[in-house]
Amino acid sequence: MCPADNTALGYYCICCRKTTLLKLIADFLPCSTGQVLLGGKDVTAVSVRSRQCGVVFQSYALFPRMSVLENMAYPLRVRDIALPERKRRADAMLEPEEKNLA
Repeated sequence: MCPADNTALGYYCICCRKTTLLKLIADFLPCSTGQVLLGGKDVTAVSVRSRQCGVVFQSYALFPRMSVLENMAYPLRVRDIALPERKRRADAMLEPEEKNLA
């Protein structure tokens, strides 16, 4: 049982690490109970492609010859998003200190 009960805030503490939660969102792990909500919409049974989510791992799965920005934009590249739009979206997701690494 989790020490924090956040039902008043609209969510439950499920006592998992953020990696597990991200794997549930990306459908790398099946959701055995409950729902996966994105933007208030139940996507538990929605295909991964239809969820419109990309996953970029912290270290070992990054492309070493790509910059931080290029790694962030890679899922958009796979979806055939035009280069200027990929750069714009990836740039918007980076924190100011991370932009210095791009």
